[in-house]
Amino acid sequence: MNKKELVLLKKLAYVNCISKSNIIEVEGLSKYFIDKICKEELLKKDVYLNNNKDFEVVYTITNKGRNFVKKYSIFNAYQSKSIEHDILLSDYYFKKDIFTNRLYSEDELIIMFKSKFFLGNELHLLSAGELSPPDGAYINDEGTIIAVEAVTSCYKKSMIQAKIDFCKLMDFSLIIVRRDRDEKVL
Repeated sequence: MNKKELVLLKKLAYVNCISKSNIIEVEGLSKYFIDKICKEELLKKDVYLNNNKDFEVVYTITNKGRNFVKKYSIFNAYQSKSIEHDILLSDYYFKKDIFTNRLYSEDELIIMFKSKFFLGNELHLLSAGELSPPDGAYINDEGTIIAVEAVTSCYKKSMIQAKIDFCKLMDFSLIIVRRDRDEKVL
């Protein structure tokens, strides 16, 4: 495993997948490189129906890739919701070049929440589903934690509200990423 492969897998551990265009244009990785890590079964090639109703090639991290990253990281890799959801999150992270910032996984956000509210009623709200952590977060150049949540058409208003309420309690800004736009909520 070379350094480029490890860096890509660590990035994918936060978002689960990457579009073929981002892997080539943003990451500058060759088809040879992609084929090599697919052959090693760290990534797998998938197909996704994009906004334009065209089929697009995406690469998702496999369980073998997740386990590999776990050896080099302190967090559990992001668990896929759906390719539609994950590609929204991935496109946002890759296009904004968020990977140069300090990132927080969903698991890390839960740990932060539990340490802040270890004796409070807020923990009950979290376990009851009235609060829900966003997909991830990062620290921007000003030192503010920006939470990111990808929202698809199947999200209920109550699910989105649980994410907003979680971020309010944690004093995070929140960006909601949708197919047609990104919107700053907090």
